[in-house]
Amino acid sequence: MVTFTTPLPESYYKLSRWLSDIRRSRLVTFVVLTGLQISPYLAHRHNSAVSRTPKVCYTCHIESNDCGLKQMLSFSVIIPTLNEEQTIGHSIHAVRSHQTPVQLIIVDGGSTDQTRQIAQAAGAKVFLAPRGRGSQCNAGAQQATGSILVFLHADTLLPAGAFSLLREFFSSAEIQAGAFRIQFTPGNWFLNGCARFSRFDSILTTFGDQGLVVRRSFFAALGGFPEWPLFEDVHFLQKARQQTRIVKFPRPVVSSDRRFQEGGTVRQLLRNGWLLLRYLNGVSPWQLADQYERTRPEIS
Repeated sequence: MVTFTTPLPESYYKLSRWLSDIRRSRLVTFVVLTGLQISPYLAHRHNSAVSRTPKVCYTCHIESNDCGLKQMLSFSVIIPTLNEEQTIGHSIHAVRSHQTPVQLIIVDGGSTDQTRQIAQAAGAKVFLAPRGRGSQCNAGAQQATGSILVFLHADTLLPAGAFSLLREFFSSAEIQAGAFRIQFTPGNWFLNGCARFSRFDSILTTFGDQGLVVRRSFFAALGGFPEWPLFEDVHFLQKARQQTRIVKFPRPVVSSDRRFQEGGTVRQLLRNGWLLLRYLNGVSPWQLADQYERTRPEIS
């Protein structure tokens, strides 16, 4: 820990009022490196004890109290599966490759292939739950011990440095939930063009395939996902937005475009949009799921 005593110009005090938590942390970094004193106002904005010369962690670039929160963060990655033997082994390996200690939970909805065996052989904890992403994710959350829950589809890969990025964001107690941006496997320029809108949070641009990340206490307070066959992610995010801001992390997960390849990109986008529109107009998720299953392409 280091402290400095040279007074900070008043302009920096005013500037800090308009900064986000992340940018404010970078301002603290600048203060430390230039030997200036951090103001009591800036210290208060970091949820730390107010003092004339607050201590700053040189490694984390934030005050020591927030640094403690940052160090206490732990992660549980929850992956719901159903007949994912072609993808689950690679997905587990990709999570392990981040070399961050995480609890990895696979919740299977009754696969008839080798999904569970492959996951167990890869060292993941495997549980069974009634079929449906909502019920499977809820079952995984009940087994989770991490303070941060990462819900990931079996064909979706986290970006490089994902857990370091999440640690930076969730070191702020104000952050309760977020999602990554998304991009699809290279080659589908139209689909990846549409995916650029995933940098914004809205009911039309944020979905479960983007890797939802939620503080476990907040997830429990909201009652988890509804155990619906479809749009459980949309409903959960609707409830979450009533309580907090959904952060969009500035890196994309990479998801398979297999559904779009089989069904046709434009046709699948239109089908998804039509189902979402009907859901928002009050049509039952069970009725929509039945229609979706009857019209979805077979994935080889």
